[in-house]
Amino acid sequence: MKNLKRILLCLLIIVVIIVLSVFGIKKNRENKGSKISDQIFYEPKYNKNYIKKISTINLKNNEIKNKYQFVYISDLHVSAVNEKEPDEQIRTSLYDRNKDFYGDEDSTIAKNTFKEIINYTNNKKANALLLDGDIIDSPADSSIAVLRENLNNLETDYLYTLGNHDWSFSWDYHTENARNTQIPKFKEFMDDIDVSYLEYEDLIILAINSSTDQIEEQSLDKIKKVLDKKKPTIVMMHVPISTQELADKSLELRGRVSAVGDGGIEPSESTSKAIDMILSDEYKVFYVLGAHIHLHMEADLNQNIHEYVTEAGYFGNINVIKINN
Repeated sequence: MKNLKRILLCLLIIVVIIVLSVFGIKKNRENKGSKISDQIFYEPKYNKNYIKKISTINLKNNEIKNKYQFVYISDLHVSAVNEKEPDEQIRTSLYDRNKDFYGDEDSTIAKNTFKEIINYTNNKKANALLLDGDIIDSPADSSIAVLRENLNNLETDYLYTLGNHDWSFSWDYHTENARNTQIPKFKEFMDDIDVSYLEYEDLIILAINSSTDQIEEQSLDKIKKVLDKKKPTIVMMHVPISTQELADKSLELRGRVSAVGDGGIEPSESTSKAIDMILSDEYKVFYVLGAHIHLHMEADLNQNIHEYVTEAGYFGNINVIKINN
């Protein structure tokens, strides 16, 4: 009788252990599938014929408790060659500019690169795709169609600010006509042409239009309104803020300084006010993203704010920004 009780007790213990084990495995699987961090650390495969280099920017901020990940690109300079374009000047320009940036062996490289970046961002499950200007090389209808198609296929948020080429043809570069007829084409891609942003629980990504080498007067109140939220903020602008070090390096490598501020392009009064706000201790900007120069450069704008200037996307370069990973 005692032996029977021992056998039954042992069987009961075994059954309990099995049930707990199965439940624990199921629970672990459920938790693993629901963790954002598992998605953040996932590295998808990508076509190295189009994405040739991925630079990782690791950021830490004690006021940010969540983990974030963004794909950041600029200067793709997509010129979507279109043999059916009725305007001969535009048709020729698309071909010539595509050749300048991507060579003439394949007119689809630019479009395929953009598509691969979209696929990578989707598979990476990034919080957003950040587009820092000159994504297209002109406001030709065929290039805007490529922009629209790719962003429609994006499965996450995006933030887009204009570059100096997005909205102008070379023969109508930054004219009043271009402002009035071309810039409105981009309203479908951003909440506000001057200033737009993505806001999270403990982070803001603020995009400021500097595509004319300056920040316009009408942007100042909009910038202040976002900065007054007093959340940790990353600022993104196509034309970077200059330091003397950055200006010297730009001049050495490119023969000109394509940044605004110290040693570079003389800032207008409104630009100076905008930069002062960005760098002010009153607000919580901790990082600035810049583009335009087509070279990788970095600089300390002050003791608290670092600037990262990215390489051009038409080289096949993209960035992954990881916060608190």
